[in-house]
Amino acid sequence: MFWGSEVEFMKGLRTKKLWAVLAIIITLYVPVFYALKREGITNDLEAIGEVINFSSGMALFFLGILAVVIGAGAINKEIEDGTIRIALSKSVTRLSYILGKYLGQLVVFGVAVVLTSVVTLAGLQWAGVSVGKITADVFLLNLLLLLTMLEFIAIGYIISTFVRSSGASLGVALGVFFLLHLLLPVVVSYEVGAPEDMSITESLDYRADYYAKYLFYSPSAQFSIIADSVNDYHGGN
Repeated sequence: MFWGSEVEFMKGLRTKKLWAVLAIIITLYVPVFYALKREGITNDLEAIGEVINFSSGMALFFLGILAVVIGAGAINKEIEDGTIRIALSKSVTRLSYILGKYLGQLVVFGVAVVLTSVVTLAGLQWAGVSVGKITADVFLLNLLLLLTMLEFIAIGYIISTFVRSSGASLGVALGVFFLLHLLLPVVVSYEVGAPEDMSITESLDYRADYYAKYLFYSPSAQFSIIADSVNDYHGGN
């Protein structure tokens, strides 16, 4: 298993996947720093709230697509290229090889997320925000983003295992992503139907509970629930 993870990690470095992931994440975050500086937001809790809102929206959308696409070509692409035969010739079981590759992906994305956290803190300081009290929040937010991406990668791995064609698996993966990220949350939102006598806060809590119950299988929905709860907590303080 560790052989497979080492190979996947070195492959990530050789193909510049690590730097590509890092560049995409940083590019997504840069507009947030400019917006904070332009609007003169220097309060740390307000700033981390803006970062959370952005992570729950645009960043999660693009990173989710990236993660599920990477996972969708993880297995079948190597079958098409014939490289998996070389791997299995080293007395490595199929399960340990797949888990090793997944662990290697975790390390690649984990390193990218740690570097992103450092860049995020630097960007907030550049915008005039004191990061002393929110340093842990930034790392935890990016850790949550990493866990969500790993869920999407796992979905891609499952698709890659059952769909032999890498081209077909890419189409299936994108379809599954849009189903989980866009369509089903819209359907659930339509079906929520909070009682009319509830206040706005109670209505939002009711909606979050409904999401947690009926969208437990959607990584992006669960990310949004956790991020919104943290944001509301900061807002109440």
